[in-house]
Amino acid sequence: MKKWIHTAIRAIQGCWQTTSAEAPLRRQLQERQIETWRSGHWINHLSMLAAAGLIVIAAGPLLSHAASTLWLGALLLNPVAGIGGSRWSWSQPLKARMDVISRRLFQALVAGFLYQGVASWLYLIGTDALRLLIGLITCGVLCSGALGFARNPQIGLVWLGSLGITNVATLWFSGRDTDRLVALAMVAYILVLSKDMLVTSREFVRRCEAEFEAERQSHMVSLLLSEFEGSSQDWFWETDAQGRITHASPRMSEVLGAPAADLRGQSLVAVLATETQDADGHAALRVLAEQFGSAKPFRDLVVPLQPGAERQWWTLGGRPLLNPTGLVQGWRGLGTDITAMRNHERELQRLANTDGLTGQTSRRGFQEHLRACFATDVGQRPISLLMIDLDGFKDINDAHGHAVGDALLQAVALRMAGIAAPGMVLARLGGDEFAVILLDDGEPDRAEAIGQQMLVALRNPFQLGVLRVDVRASLGLAHAPEHGDSDVELLRSADMALYAAKAAGRDRLQVFDHAIGQRAQHRALITRELADAIARQELDLDYQPVFDARTGRFTGAEALLRWHHPRLGTIAPSEFIALAEESGLITSIGTWVLRQACTEAASWPASQRVAVNLSVRQLHDPRIVEDVRQILRESSLPPHRLELEVTESALAEEKTALAQLSALKLLGVGLALDDFGTGYSSLSYLQRFRFDRIKIDQSFVRPLQQPDAIEQLALVRAVIALARALKLQCTAEGIEDDRQASALRALGCDELQGFQLGRPMCAAALRQCINASTPETASS
Repeated sequence: MKKWIHTAIRAIQGCWQTTSAEAPLRRQLQERQIETWRSGHWINHLSMLAAAGLIVIAAGPLLSHAASTLWLGALLLNPVAGIGGSRWSWSQPLKARMDVISRRLFQALVAGFLYQGVASWLYLIGTDALRLLIGLITCGVLCSGALGFARNPQIGLVWLGSLGITNVATLWFSGRDTDRLVALAMVAYILVLSKDMLVTSREFVRRCEAEFEAERQSHMVSLLLSEFEGSSQDWFWETDAQGRITHASPRMSEVLGAPAADLRGQSLVAVLATETQDADGHAALRVLAEQFGSAKPFRDLVVPLQPGAERQWWTLGGRPLLNPTGLVQGWRGLGTDITAMRNHERELQRLANTDGLTGQTSRRGFQEHLRACFATDVGQRPISLLMIDLDGFKDINDAHGHAVGDALLQAVALRMAGIAAPGMVLARLGGDEFAVILLDDGEPDRAEAIGQQMLVALRNPFQLGVLRVDVRASLGLAHAPEHGDSDVELLRSADMALYAAKAAGRDRLQVFDHAIGQRAQHRALITRELADAIARQELDLDYQPVFDARTGRFTGAEALLRWHHPRLGTIAPSEFIALAEESGLITSIGTWVLRQACTEAASWPASQRVAVNLSVRQLHDPRIVEDVRQILRESSLPPHRLELEVTESALAEEKTALAQLSALKLLGVGLALDDFGTGYSSLSYLQRFRFDRIKIDQSFVRPLQQPDAIEQLALVRAVIALARALKLQCTAEGIEDDRQASALRALGCDELQGFQLGRPMCAAALRQCINASTPETASS
């Protein structure tokens, strides 16, 4: 019997299972069902006793006093009326739990049969009025039981089953047709009650599951918060609507150095104000106080604190707690320690603002400091800026290597830093360029005096290990606000002054003035206009003829670039060639000159050549060989009729220059070394490069105008003799009178060029000179 009951319990539980919750929640659910049965079974029991009492009263003499007492006593003493001493708990073994559930199901079954058995007997022997009363009371008992046991559907189903089976059997076997119809109606009624009971049970289960999940989440959040507050560097805070602390986490108490109980009731702003000592902190707390006066959440409010010897930074974030009417009833937030992050950022900033080689301020730090100087009133505190550039540093670097160059930069920075002055910032901007920012403090000449001290200090040789190095520097000085009312303007003025110092001979200090500014503006204008000069067809070529020194026959001409600007007039090459070199425009301009000169020379007699100057950039341009080949092909000019002239400065990078000149030589063009004798290594260049001609610079030719120029004559004679010995042609430039021409013919110079023989002329005039083929008609 007991085994059968256990099997029935499991079947009922399986049919009733309405939740997909995990095992822990299912356990809680069953415990909740038992608790609700324990608290609500008295209502069902009393309602059943009341129903039985009404039946006893209505039955009257049909039920003796003893039978009535026995029936009511049995219902009262039925174990359903009490829990029977056994309490159900999930901690009990499975067998004990099954015993408790089995007992309760059995009690419900006995109670149902006990009540309905007597009621059914009276129904069969009673009058029609008694039967009607018993039927109504029985329907009420069924309904109240279904509602009462809705939270325990296992017991409810047993209750309904016991009452329903007894009731339906009584009606069906009563022998009356009407009772059989009522029996069928009773079956439908019981089924409806069972369905409603199960629906109510499902809703109860879902509500319990939601409550259990909410409790679980709340418990989990509490555990996480407790763990977070115990281990994290962050801290929670809560205040009322006025910003008074209502909750302080242990970490907050630790940070502020006060027990949580002492912090409660105090203003959060006031508490933090006692831990900050600077303007930034008080400004942040004013913002926090304003936030408490609003209803808007805030975050990332940085508050610097100094509760001890070490400065700390905290960020505060919070959001308002609103009541149902939308009014602020408090604030809740989090404080985060960002001290480590701030220290890391400051270290990164320090590294970014420090030059890794010299230990001085870097370019980035210099720019920030200069901008900061102009963030205040410059007129009240004048600023001076020194720009310093080492002269000839590239030669030292190339000659001795980068390790020596770096050591020299370190020594230079150390020596300049030794000239200390209040408010002075020394920075290395990159390469061999330094800068000094000075706050003048009422001493306008102090910056110039410091600059002169640096010049003198750098003139002393540097001892780098066993190597002794001499270096010089050029300095440009500008003052604010006279020379610039912003960091950009002041920097531009100091740069222009530095450029002027280099142009004036280097190893000097140049103070910016308006003449320097005007020259710089003119240079910038020339550079801008030069970029479009080819497109606007403002460039043109003149040709200066070259003659055979012995016969006077025209042998060729040198192409000379001219710029005819529509507003500025004719601009001399000395004004724009150097700018074209610096800006890189010389490459495209030089290619244009080559193309124009070759095209023009192709119309000359076959015995005559054209000479074109190659710039430094052109010679080192990897496309120059292909450009020359292409131009010769397009113009149909034979290569031997083109002579390319280079200066010694173009040969500084010897390896690249040698490769380019060798490739050009393979094309068949002639090569000439221009301005021979003005450099310190002309003889070595003649030895390493395959030139066809040397051109004696006019600085050697000009003194030959004097009748007593014996030394100059000897120099020219030596150059011509050298050319003959090396089997090179020799051309003298700058012939301005007959005395020079006669002296050079007597010395055996091959060709002559100069104003006395023929001035530069346009292509049309040159063609007339070619046709005349005499130096006299070539003059103009």
